Amino acid sequence: MEYSIKTNMKKSECVRYTKENVPKNGWIDKAKYLGKVNDKGFKITVNHSSENFYKRNSFAPVNVGTFEETAEGTMIHIKQRMYLSVILFSILWIAASLWSVTMLILEYRMENDWSVLACLWVPMLFLLAWFSLVIFGFKMSEKKDMEQIRKLYEDYEC
Repeated sequence: MEYSIKTNMKKSECVRYTKENVPKNGWIDKAKYLGKVNDKGFKITVNHSSENFYKRNSFAPVNVGTFEETAEGTMIHIKQRMYLSVILFSILWIAASLWSVTMLILEYRMENDWSVLACLWVPMLFLLAWFSLVIFGFKMSEKKDMEQIRKLYEDYEC
């Protein structure tokens, strides 16, 4: 998902404000946001944990933003993507499922044994379940993160 936030801050002021609100050790400090910020943009994850409850969500998006100075202030362009580890694990999961399906089909073709085809539902079910969980988990977190980051800049007082 891509979205933009318009602020009335100058670019340097926007960068400073973002740096103040996004500590690098946010998980330890129970900060709301965690990430890296520089003059070009940022990479932020939103911490949905509370004081009593630590919550790590691998499906939560990484929000990658850039600052663009305009005549009225600063436009922040944000793209959301998955963690690299989730993408790599998904690729492995898909490859293993497709390999299983291929082996079962080859077994059927070589021996003409119909009972092997009944086993195809297992890897296909794993594949469907993984796609459903990843997409559902990402989509649920995507909107929450977008609202939290919009709120970060709406809370700014001149």
